[in-house]
Amino acid sequence: MTSSLQSINIVLPKPSEELMLKYQLMPTDDNCQIVMMPHVSRTQLREFVEEYAAELTLGKVPKTTELLSRLHEHEKKLAAQGGS
Repeated sequence: MTSSLQSINIVLPKPSEELMLKYQLMPTDDNCQIVMMPHVSRTQLREFVEEYAAELTLGKVPKTTELLSRLHEHEKKLAAQGGS
């Protein structure tokens, strides 16, 4: 999963089609984006996290994707360079 401190977008491995439709997630290749909007309640967010975690635990969702792995490596390089 990736996000920046000031972003309302969160990118994570794509869950089942059912969750994609239920929570209106934006698919991008093997990933999806969640756009956190003011009208989304903590209850709705908690329900999504619980359902996503259940799919992840059952192995229905990959733990990472090529894009997220590359982003993670890039973040590590930036951190090693002092964030520049």
